[in-house]
Amino acid sequence: MKHLITYFILVILISCSSSHLKINDGELINKKYLDTIYYQNRFDFIVLKVNVNGKKKDLIFDTGADILILEKDSSIIKRNAIAKVTDSNGKSTRNYIDVIKEFNISNLKYTNLNAVRVDLSKPLRCISDGIMGNNVIKKCNWQIQDYKLIVSNNPFNMDGSNSIDLFYYPSNRLSANFLINGYHFDTCLIDYGGRFEIELPVKYYDILRNNSKNINLITKKISSVWGVNGKSNSDTLSIINVNIDFCGILMDSVNFIFSKSIKEPMIGLQLLNRFKSVTINNNSRKIYFELPILQKKKVFQELPFSVDLDSTCFIVDSKALNDKHFLEINVGDKYKKINGKEVTSFNTYCEFMEWRQNLMKTESFDITTIDNREIKISNFH
Repeated sequence: MKHLITYFILVILISCSSSHLKINDGELINKKYLDTIYYQNRFDFIVLKVNVNGKKKDLIFDTGADILILEKDSSIIKRNAIAKVTDSNGKSTRNYIDVIKEFNISNLKYTNLNAVRVDLSKPLRCISDGIMGNNVIKKCNWQIQDYKLIVSNNPFNMDGSNSIDLFYYPSNRLSANFLINGYHFDTCLIDYGGRFEIELPVKYYDILRNNSKNINLITKKISSVWGVNGKSNSDTLSIINVNIDFCGILMDSVNFIFSKSIKEPMIGLQLLNRFKSVTINNNSRKIYFELPILQKKKVFQELPFSVDLDSTCFIVDSKALNDKHFLEINVGDKYKKINGKEVTSFNTYCEFMEWRQNLMKTESFDITTIDNREIKISNFH
């Protein structure tokens, strides 16, 4: 059985919460509307074109974020209020809360929205100018399809589709209670900013295994991940691949990720994208999953390791733990060249991200360490 090696370094987990902050929901000026908004897919995130106080911005559509999060920018009016923003890695920063006088997405106009200005982490800046959180999203009803969002003031008629009640608790983030293989997962985050299928705290590992008849794969990986506020420390992740009954919907080959750093159950983008459409009816507090299930998209190649950039070298920050063939690769190792590529050949971090994305399609690696030792890896798929 091939091992699933998930390329974690590209993942930006952007589910953010804020404490000691009363979020200003602002006002949606349009009272009646039906609009279709086309989005871009950037590193598998939904990225929308918006206007913030008259300036064009690209924002990630994220039901896992409770508020607008924007890169620090002179177009935003600063207030004296401070918010503590905690990202999915558990890292916190204190940031100014701002008032957005006018926020436009397609033909919709919002006024007096709160936003938090942050110094976005390097990978996130390559994807967007920030995050469109639930103080924008919860004012409308949304239907998410392939490359388009349909937004309406009226609830969508979804008779015959599987539905689940949703709620905004414990913060302003979109949550629901899910039944997976007969086990109830309470207060589960519905996270269009989470790039994986299902992520669970490690305490659920035995529960999931005991409630699953067919486990196709078990693997482990040590990895760090990027959040809004920076990179986490390395953590050991367990990954299992299971056929599941998801609230009465049969789904094959669903990847569950377990980690000590994950604080709450999360349903991520890759699971949500397997449905023909997902409809968030905020008026009726329901989320609908429209069948049929689409063929699973293979997002990640089975890589033995992943790397990040230092000023002078590549640094290994992720590796498989249970494949003896790759034990010569260790987290923290430094390489000056990979497949002929050197760190100095990248003009920007974004160029590096694009190169690393293509690296996932590679069948072999020629690596030179900083002490000029040669490592060759091939035929790992």
